[in-house]
Parts: sequence; structure tokens; C-alpha cells
Amino acid sequence: MEKQTVFFTMVQHPIKGWMRVGKPYPSRAAAKEWLPVVRGSWRGFRAKVAQCTVRFEGGKVSEKSRQILDTKFNMDVEITKSGTDSLAATPAP
Repeated sequence: MEKQTVFFTMVQHPIKGWMRVGKPYPSRAAAKEWLPVVRGSWRGFRAKVAQCTVRFEGGKVSEKSRQILDTKFNMDVEITKSGTDSLAATPAP
């Protein structure tokens, strides 16, 4: 079983709670670079970097990882493993 760690920028919305903004980043440093931009766009809201370890079974994202990405980070996941590009963001409802 392979695994890959990705990082997300998150904003604490007063009604929805913590929500993902932006794409997945390959490193914490890359995600952290975007925090000033996120804080500037979402004035007055708290922002943080969240970590997620995605597990792959046979080159495909495992069902447990798929559920975590869907519920916690509001993301659909593509079938193949090709780095962070395999994670596709879904629009917020």
C-alpha cells in the first residue's frame, strides 16, 4: 500500500466550520506560502494548514481515503495516482 501526504489551506467559516480553500499542495511549506493570500481574501477568518495522508491500493485511492477527502475536504478523487494532480477539487455547494 502506497501513501502520499498532501496539505490544504483551510478557513474557519462561522456557519460551516473549517472549509478547504484552494488546491492540495505537495508540502506544508507550499501551503503555508498561501496563508497570507487566504487571510487577505477571507478577512477576519482564522486560517490554517491541514494535513491529509492519502493511501493508494493498486494505484487507486483507497475507499477510506476517498471518504475522508469527500467529507472533510469536499474533494472528488480521480482514479489514477499521478501526484497531487490526481486530486480534483469540487465546487462548494
